[in-house]
Amino acid sequence: ADATVTSAWVCGEGVPVVCLSNGVRYTYHKSMKSLVRLADRNTFESSSLFSRDPIGWEGGAGGALARAVGQGVVLTGVGVPSMIQMDQDQQAAYTVAHAETMVAGAGLLESPQEWLAWHEKYVGLLVDGKDEAKLREVCQQLMVRR
Repeated sequence: ADATVTSAWVCGEGVPVVCLSNGVRYTYHKSMKSLVRLADRNTFESSSLFSRDPIGWEGGAGGALARAVGQGVVLTGVGVPSMIQMDQDQQAAYTVAHAETMVAGAGLLESPQEWLAWHEKYVGLLVDGKDEAKLREVCQQLMVRR
């Protein structure tokens, strides 16, 4: 299906965001020199983070990521049936993926407050899930960022 650009803006440190009529949002990844998808219309409706907060970024500081992901969001309820059918482990994995995606998006949009808020949420989920491998990965990435 064809999609048209419904809005575009520049945020953060000159990072562009493009929203399409099909609900997909893109930003530019500087090191890859390409557009990357930030979100789509039904991004993570089945995440427990999304179900606690209809937009899914209560801790996101209302910055560039919240605007990019939230613009034009239509709550379709698509995730509700899959949420009902998910067991607790599936829901937890989906929720961790949601937080991971939001951390990456905040990083791409150079939104430090949102990155920190989502990173804290992500680490909390990893601790709750006792995911030692991913926690190690986070620690290694933080050490490299210094």
